[in-house]
Amino acid sequence: MNKFAHFLRRTITVFAGMLLAALGTLIAIVAAGLVSPVRLEWYGISLNFDTGQLPFLSTLGWVGIGVGVTLLGVLLLMLGFMRERKQKQIVVSGALTNGVASPGQVTVSAKSIEALATYVVERIEGVREAMPTVKLKKDGWHIECPVAMSADSAVPDASALVKDALRESLERHTGIPVARVNVGTQLNAIQADRRVVR
Repeated sequence: MNKFAHFLRRTITVFAGMLLAALGTLIAIVAAGLVSPVRLEWYGISLNFDTGQLPFLSTLGWVGIGVGVTLLGVLLLMLGFMRERKQKQIVVSGALTNGVASPGQVTVSAKSIEALATYVVERIEGVREAMPTVKLKKDGWHIECPVAMSADSAVPDASALVKDALRESLERHTGIPVARVNVGTQLNAIQADRRVVR
């Protein structure tokens, strides 16, 4: 989303939030009888808002409506002022190449690296599901990879294939060495709501 569209969306959200918060507060305090009834006239149209003659439950309902509209306005204000989270970016190539300064750098999102690792591992024979987490530390990539194996797979062989595939793929795609790969295996699905069929 370009900057102007983002600014416009946030401005409209904040304005709508302020309007709803003010309207809801006005409805609640008038309905509660904390201020005198409101009478608005505009081009011959008049609007009277007086809950003094209403039964108690109706008045209580108007107070509830006012509080609800106010809360909705506050929620919109919070959304308008909330900062959007940016995906964590990892620098995969620095400013020096063979001792010579190069213009710019290459970055990749952390989610993309984990998606790559998941793709690589789930293509290995005997692996039903994988949920790797990948972190970049001073000595290179550190990977924790829970894996659901099929019942007929040889766990030591499949685990070795997982380690080799992750090391080869991440080093080839990022140019950063893999320092550690920990593979945790199990036979049942890692996520109960994710069903993998092979």
